Amino acid sequence: MMFNKLLACLSLSVIIGLFRVQGQSQTRCSSTVLRREVRSLSRSDWQRVTRTVTTMYNNGWFHWFSFIHNQQFANIHNVANFLPFHRRFVVEFELVGKTIDPNFAVPFWDATIDFANPAGSPVLTGNFIGGNGVLRGSTRCITNGFENGWIMRYPNNRCLSRNFNGNNGRINPWHSPESVTSVIQTSQNFQAFASAIELGIHADVHNGIGGDMSTGFSPNDFAFMLHHSNIDRIWTQWQNLNQGRNTNAYGGTNRNGSGARLSDNLPVFGETVQSVMRVGYGRNCYSYANSGARSSNRKRQESNQSNVNLQGSVLVNSTVIDIMLSIPDMSLATSLSQSAIRRFYPKLLEPETSIYDVALPNYVSINSLNYARKRRRYPNARLNRGGRNGRNRGRNSRWRIYNNGRTPKPLIATTLSGSLVLTSNKIDLKNNVPVNATALASPDSQPAVGASDDYNQSSKNALVGANSGQIIDAPAIPYPAKLSKMFLDMHKYDYELYNKLHAAQVLLVDTLNNEGYVSPYL
Repeated sequence: MMFNKLLACLSLSVIIGLFRVQGQSQTRCSSTVLRREVRSLSRSDWQRVTRTVTTMYNNGWFHWFSFIHNQQFANIHNVANFLPFHRRFVVEFELVGKTIDPNFAVPFWDATIDFANPAGSPVLTGNFIGGNGVLRGSTRCITNGFENGWIMRYPNNRCLSRNFNGNNGRINPWHSPESVTSVIQTSQNFQAFASAIELGIHADVHNGIGGDMSTGFSPNDFAFMLHHSNIDRIWTQWQNLNQGRNTNAYGGTNRNGSGARLSDNLPVFGETVQSVMRVGYGRNCYSYANSGARSSNRKRQESNQSNVNLQGSVLVNSTVIDIMLSIPDMSLATSLSQSAIRRFYPKLLEPETSIYDVALPNYVSINSLNYARKRRRYPNARLNRGGRNGRNRGRNSRWRIYNNGRTPKPLIATTLSGSLVLTSNKIDLKNNVPVNATALASPDSQPAVGASDDYNQSSKNALVGANSGQIIDAPAIPYPAKLSKMFLDMHKYDYELYNKLHAAQVLLVDTLNNEGYVSPYL
């Protein structure tokens, strides 16, 4: 057994050394692979990914990626190199995968799409990576998904474990796309951005899924790679702000207390932080598709959409986006006051908003789609904005009256992010002067894909009196759940910093709800 461990360790060091020699140069990559949002993959593409990953598992790679991550845990979390190290770590996993399939790319899981009900995500079903664990002895073993039946060799022989952190098999809410968009727009430096992401959506997913994912050996679960591919995507987007001026932005504190510099070496790999900063250069030969980007293959697109419809979310198409964007309170640009935009989304007030300023995935929930359809059908309805957070929502909305012919509508684009960018650039938000001041369109005569006229009566978002056109209950954004003390202590996160960041998110949620904004992802 010890010989096998030493042999595996030697193999890993040799391969790392080979890739180090091949990828040390910071020249532009001659070719790149495209990392896609996992639920946008066709069935055959996903099967190709799982074949490669399963081969890596059979060859012992999951054991060693988990070993490295656990051994280096204190050196790669709650320190400046958190994002650079994990970028390099996922690249290493991808490079090993390419020795099996030269076209292998690590997909990303945009977990913000699922923020309101993470356990209901299609990613956490048998079609993808499987769901919650079932208690077997002292361990909650997964029972579906392509990793079902795996025996993890590190730190001991046992099944792959998950233990969702909510009651009755649920996962408590995560940070939303609107939250990540706000972090991207308001973070003035690398340290502020990295802290907000590490203690925000990054920690949400690890803490929420639980089991192996909430430990130092979290790479046992392929969910780790999907998740960190997404964290890297968000960082890449922030790097591209301001015509890429954030590309080499770096700072903070190292484990030894010294100030972080681009010339610092990354643990394990012995390469500088500088060497991993540019995506598309050196060893970072990959790029990212937009979250929810549709394939040009019509058959694939239709297959994907039918799959996600069954899971409570809809991939945006022209019909869906027309319905959603006809409702002013479903756009940050046309629902929020100038003071709220200035505080949480300042890039929307700049002369030219960029697509990199916005992180809104191109999926919507069926619940939100139902709400939009009802709003179109009953434009005279009174909105009940008493949200689940106990606030009187909607009292400050600039556009409370929707049927007076003066309501600015979000401008139509092919994506939700694109619409927000276009609307921000075409409406003078500083002076509240809309360029596209038109009344709501007449109700669509065709039902939306996956939408039902009967709203979910079992939730607080139930439609009340819709048939009479009198009252429609507006869905409310939930607060992101607080991290467990055990999780905070394991990472040695600073309580004061964490509480400050969480309080800022609570304020954001309250502001969005109070001003009448309705998220497309609820």
